Amino acid sequence: MSMFDLTSESAFGLNRVEPDERAVMALLKQPALSYIRDLRRTIDQDPNFLTFHDRSVSLKVQNFLSKQGIFWDDEVFERQFLKVVMEAVTRLRTFEK
Repeated sequence: MSMFDLTSESAFGLNRVEPDERAVMALLKQPALSYIRDLRRTIDQDPNFLTFHDRSVSLKVQNFLSKQGIFWDDEVFERQFLKVVMEAVTRLRTFEK
């Protein structure tokens, strides 16, 4: 177990969890966390990875989120998914330097 609780609302000074924040927090929990760690390493090695693999990444993320009870219609998901993924990757970098 990590010494940092990446999913704690208090860790980020949050009093209320917004839909996209809930999604970021869901991606920082297992089993999605392992995928986000791998994705972070891949993006660090190939900054264009998401440009060429956005569809496969979006399907995996949508699957992780639906298992956590987070469902968005396709239009909302398309607008939010990259933002949510990059926020999760950024937070992971912050805590796992």
